[in-house]
Amino acid sequence: SEMCIREAVIYTKNNCYRVINFIDGGTFGQTYKCRHVDSGQLVAIKVVRSLPKFYEQGNNEYLALKWISEQPRNNTNFLIYLLDYTILHFHHVFVFPLYAFSLYHVIYLTSQGLSLHVIRNIAYEVSYMLFINIDITSSHLSSQHGIIHTDVKPENIICLLYTSDA
Repeated sequence: SEMCIREAVIYTKNNCYRVINFIDGGTFGQTYKCRHVDSGQLVAIKVVRSLPKFYEQGNNEYLALKWISEQPRNNTNFLIYLLDYTILHFHHVFVFPLYAFSLYHVIYLTSQGLSLHVIRNIAYEVSYMLFINIDITSSHLSSQHGIIHTDVKPENIICLLYTSDA
C-alpha cells in the first residue's frame, strides 16, 4: 500500500516537517518540498514505496547515504547529504537539502541550450562523483562500501547554482 500524505506533516525521530507541495514522483517513490517546523529550513523529502523490492533498495540507499554523510565534506563535494531519515509504515523517508533545479529542469528552462563552459563543469563534476565512487571501493577504510549510482540521468543531477552563463 502507498503512504498518503494527508496530514501534511512528516515526523522523524527528532524532527517534524510540514509538507508544502509535491515535487515529483517516479517508480521508486515520491518527493515533497517541506519545511522543518522548528527551524524553517526548506528540505526535500523522498518517500520510497513500501513494496518489498523497494524496501530492500531503500535499505541499501540508506546505508550508502549514511556512509556518504559521515565522510569529510571536502572528499565528497559533489554528493548529496542525508539530513534526516526514518521508516514510516514500511516507507523509507529520506530528508535532503532542497536545491533549486535538477539538470533536467535547467535544460528544459534554457531555450538556447547550455554553453560549452557549463557543459564542461557539469561533466567534470559528474565524472568526479563517479571517480569518488570508484575510489571509495578501493579505500582500505571503506572497501565494503562500493557505491555505484545506477541511475545517473539529468533528473538526478542537482544544480546548486544556476547563472546566466548557460
